Amino acid sequence: MIRSMTGFGRAERRAGTLRVGVEIRSLNHRHPEVRLKLPPGLAPLEEALRKRLDPVVGRGRAEATVTLTGHERRVPVEINHALIDGYLKAARQVARRHRLDGSVSLQTILGLPGAVTLKAEDGDLTPRGRKTVEAAFDAAVVQFDRSRIREGRHLAGDLFRRLSEVERHRAAIGRLAKKAPGRWARRVESRILEIEKRPGIDPARLAQEVAFLATRSDITEELVRLEGHLIETRQLLEKSAEPVGRKLDFLLQEMHRETNTINSKSEDLQATRHALAIKAEIEKIREQAQNIE
Repeated sequence: MIRSMTGFGRAERRAGTLRVGVEIRSLNHRHPEVRLKLPPGLAPLEEALRKRLDPVVGRGRAEATVTLTGHERRVPVEINHALIDGYLKAARQVARRHRLDGSVSLQTILGLPGAVTLKAEDGDLTPRGRKTVEAAFDAAVVQFDRSRIREGRHLAGDLFRRLSEVERHRAAIGRLAKKAPGRWARRVESRILEIEKRPGIDPARLAQEVAFLATRSDITEELVRLEGHLIETRQLLEKSAEPVGRKLDFLLQEMHRETNTINSKSEDLQATRHALAIKAEIEKIREQAQNIE
């Protein structure tokens, strides 16, 4: 099943006053990459949430954002009294030794490094709250994957249409290639008759050159390989359960190479036009393939 690398999924779930929102979106990227944006209190759930999203991202950069509303978190404050005592003792010693006047204010104490800290928590979500977060995340993952499948179907339809065009032009070149040997032979035969009239021509050497040119202009192997690549590409798009983007790109490179060879060997103007049309379609397919997982 073809999936697009771009997709979007959104879901919400509630539990009492708690409201959980999850958004997942993805962009084209050569390798799989998953990023999570979570509120500080959900840090302990990051690994569990990541395991839910990782399996559906075979290629592309996906970013999931989780928001919580209607949920007041306690912000525990820790006061390091021992450290503050040490600061005050040091301040008195400095004042006595250097005969300084003044006092240490509350604002000064609160601003001293390490005097007051915020304790990191697991985000005081209840088990019910955690299940709500996981349910919202799972629902967003489903919507996200469905959107990529829908876009993948659209891309597949366009790819199959373009592959049909490539097949049509390849078949046309094949028909022209069957007629080419006769035309080529007649043209060469006429030219040989002219050359044989010249003195000093080695008939054996001439026969070798003719055979070489005949072999060089034969595009049968290239047409067969191109047909094989087309069949493999269709099977890949129709049956593969794994991400197909990379292999598709490889097959398109091979088709492009065979078409270039056909174009360079062919002396038929119509065949050249068909070869150029194939190259144009392959380039369009390669552009679309950049969006496929």
